Amino acid sequence: MVQIFQKQIFNNKLNFIIFILLLFSGILMASLNNSIIDDAYISFRYSENLIEGNGLVYNEGEYVEGYSNFLWVLIIAFFMKLGLDPTIISKLLGLFFFSGSIIFSYLLSIKIFEKDKNKFLYSLLTIVMLVFNCSLIYFATTGLEHSLFIFLLLFSSYFMFINKNPYIGNFGFVLLILTRNEGGLFYIFANIFYYLLINQNKKQTKIYINSFILSLLSLLLYEIWRIIYYGSIFPNTFYAKATVISLFDGFKYFYGYLISYPI
Repeated sequence: MVQIFQKQIFNNKLNFIIFILLLFSGILMASLNNSIIDDAYISFRYSENLIEGNGLVYNEGEYVEGYSNFLWVLIIAFFMKLGLDPTIISKLLGLFFFSGSIIFSYLLSIKIFEKDKNKFLYSLLTIVMLVFNCSLIYFATTGLEHSLFIFLLLFSSYFMFINKNPYIGNFGFVLLILTRNEGGLFYIFANIFYYLLINQNKKQTKIYINSFILSLLSLLLYEIWRIIYYGSIFPNTFYAKATVISLFDGFKYFYGYLISYPI
């Protein structure tokens, strides 16, 4: 069974060795970046106040949602409670989730290109582009949630569309939204696509609907807590940065991405 699995993922030892070299190259390059950015300390402050019993606040008694990465704050708080330095553990977690992103990217690529005779080559090229993406490398060790967000997106997509398990898939998407609100866009589109894929299968449809309702209820409970606790639907960062929503800004960022990564 193990040999069959290995053959499906790596058709020979050379491909496996190349994959491992790419994986460790990415980890090494990310490790060489040693700069926690200032925004990370906002999350660390919230985590610190949480474990000290002051609540999820920046200043004691002031209930303002000044972070935009709820799940990351909780994860950092957990390790701080164990006595670990947040600047160190955030980097280690960033590297861990960055590595996980590479692995799930490869697994997704193998499935996407499965009908092509060059599927192993294309999958390795996919990893090459991921490993040498300077944005992913840089943000892996800046103390923030970027690597976690990307990992959860790939993890959720894999279990939703490849493993055909909407329970795990939607659970991953819920965690994605708790990591950053933008995850909601992926959650909506993923569920639309998944429903269109399985709408002819009554058994799968029933399983999917149950998973969707469960995930929706989880998110609803989170939003109710957020409104009660902070008195606001969105984090304060949204109101500070997105008071004027401009489609032009979106195209500007997209253009910047194309210029940075033309391949």
